[in-house]
Amino acid sequence: MEKLKFINDNYLKDFDKEEIDSKPIVQKPFDKRKDIIVEYPISTEDSEEGKSSVALSFSIKDDSRIDTMTSFNVLTYMLFKNQASPVVQELNKAGFYNISAQMSPNFLQPYVTITAQNINPDMKDSFVNIVFSSLKDVAEKGINKDLIKSTLNVVELDLRQQYSRDINTGLMYGDLAMFSWLYDEDPFEGLNMADSFRKLKIALDKPYFEELIKKHILNNKHSSLILLQPKKGLMEEKDAAATQKLREYKASLSDKEIEDIIREYKELQEWNNTPNSKEALDTMPALSLKDLKPTIEEIPTIESKDEDIIILHHPLFTNGIGSINLYFDASYVKQEQIPYINLLSEILGKMSTENYNYTELPVQEAMYTGGINYYPSVLTKKGNNTDYDPKLVVSSIAIDENIGQMFNLISEEIEKTKFDDKERLKQLISMSKFTIENQLNSMPLNTAAIRNLSYFSPVFKYNDILNGFDYYDFISELDLNYDSKYEEIVANLEEVKNTIFNRNNLVISITGENTEYKAFKENLPTLLEILEDKDYPSQKYEFKIGDTNEAFTSPIDILYNFAAFDFTKGGYKYSGSMKVLNNVISDYLFNEIRVKGGAYGAMFNIVNESNIIFMSYRDPKLKETYNAYNSTVSFLRNFDSDEKAFEKFIISSLAEYYVPVSSIQKGNEADYYYLMGIKTEDLNRELKEILNTKPQDMKKFAEMIEKGLKDNNIVTVGNEKVIKDNKGFFNSIKNLIK
Repeated sequence: MEKLKFINDNYLKDFDKEEIDSKPIVQKPFDKRKDIIVEYPISTEDSEEGKSSVALSFSIKDDSRIDTMTSFNVLTYMLFKNQASPVVQELNKAGFYNISAQMSPNFLQPYVTITAQNINPDMKDSFVNIVFSSLKDVAEKGINKDLIKSTLNVVELDLRQQYSRDINTGLMYGDLAMFSWLYDEDPFEGLNMADSFRKLKIALDKPYFEELIKKHILNNKHSSLILLQPKKGLMEEKDAAATQKLREYKASLSDKEIEDIIREYKELQEWNNTPNSKEALDTMPALSLKDLKPTIEEIPTIESKDEDIIILHHPLFTNGIGSINLYFDASYVKQEQIPYINLLSEILGKMSTENYNYTELPVQEAMYTGGINYYPSVLTKKGNNTDYDPKLVVSSIAIDENIGQMFNLISEEIEKTKFDDKERLKQLISMSKFTIENQLNSMPLNTAAIRNLSYFSPVFKYNDILNGFDYYDFISELDLNYDSKYEEIVANLEEVKNTIFNRNNLVISITGENTEYKAFKENLPTLLEILEDKDYPSQKYEFKIGDTNEAFTSPIDILYNFAAFDFTKGGYKYSGSMKVLNNVISDYLFNEIRVKGGAYGAMFNIVNESNIIFMSYRDPKLKETYNAYNSTVSFLRNFDSDEKAFEKFIISSLAEYYVPVSSIQKGNEADYYYLMGIKTEDLNRELKEILNTKPQDMKKFAEMIEKGLKDNNIVTVGNEKVIKDNKGFFNSIKNLIK
């Protein structure tokens, strides 16, 4: 009440209360579906083949907003994101591979959307017909109970983990409250998600989901069908139209109106360039270092051996879940086969095995586990660009009574996967290519950063081959020449699989209490007995850097600009003070590139304690951004801050010490420290260096950054016109999408 009184006495009392009718208007249901075609620009050099998308949406309104959301979240996962779904299977047969569906609940009228990407416009009607016919068939015959049961098992495992979430937990609960509260409904309804999920078990006995399909999709005319298709030259048309509109607008202005616009623009620039006064900044509430006592949490790790294989046990409370990670050594894979590590991780669990069809595996995984995940990981020695340890990681979670079945499924997939299903393998390779292209179009940040770092770092050159632009080239080549390369692909997958899934240097971790650990130990022999103990020749990778200073063009209005270098080449060593430097420069770039330059954001990151990378994203400018990166040198040389103002940069550097993490995340973190050889004393030393950083320490980094930026390692992705207008920056300019 004291705080509310303060707000009223110092602010609200000066305003008159008004009743505002802000309630949104409910859209009247359609008499029939609305069909719309929307065009988007592509380069005149691009092919239009396979670049269209179709979205079929249905407005959904039921008595309980939370029950509707949870029901359709489960239904869309079960029928459109699961290879065991008969709907997915029918769509795949017709050539629709990149399928998704999602529920959008945060609106007055929630809606569900079913999407197919990477298609041609003439496939639109086929998509609609198959969706309706297959859903009608499902609604009449009923959904397979094992499919329902396995999906609900995944939900239950997720609910078991809700006791301990992460940094986004508060935001998640805030969103759940707001999505009802915004529309004058009960804000606490959204917090009862667990109860809403548990109601779904009725679907095991009654046609619950089948009735939802009939009511909200098959018999619902309040729907739309959107076809998104490419058009060459559309970007140029839009630019010309905008130019003409501005020309006409300028012609309509008087001399005085033009002078006023110029004056207002200059005033805005002056305001942007004027820092806030110390008096204004002091009025803002802020943490003090005295309020914080950061500590390094020692995560319990018990190391043992089983048949000469290292076992790491993290005895933490996980609410009955065992979280298991298998770290297989991938360093014996031949250099020319590196991209097959990633391809192997993408197809395991998605192809048939000796005992299961690929449509059955998702049901088995979901019935007994929270999913089985395969992914490559490259562990890099801190402060070093040449010493790294590639792994292929297999991870899964299960309750203790299902850990045995988890190991059975993992063993089945890594030992008995059949790569000789030519049509299925082709589908998966095409889907991989589509997924990469969608990622490059929507957010190329990570891929472009890897490419930039690969110019000078063997570690990141390996990463680029594994899952960067080089991997995109690899997967595109396989997709284009699949028939002629099929036998070669299968032979490489078999060889890489046999090389990786070996006992040599295998490390296994289990996070869970003694009950889960006991179940793990009892069932581990199931896995170990199928793994060979074979010696393979060690590999020495020698990478050649090809093009540098590349630009990748795309018909979009924005850019992503990168500049990177290895600061250890200049004789500099990492210290905790660099985390403070990170925040100082990020704050500077925020003002220079976002506030003044109009970009959505800019970042400065220390990578692997040996590299520095500058990044901007959703940025309208190119030359100005690279100039801003270079200006950080003079900014640091002239850096002047009092101790109090500087504290905010230190406090920001301490944020990671206060991030709440789940027990499973802690176990994964402890694995990382073990595999990287990071000790508690290393973490304490870094923390001490952060706390002891002084404003004057920033000046010494100016020379380091100046030397690094002179290497001129840059990458830009995005707006074709801006890139070509600044072609002198680059050694090569390529299309982003093949």
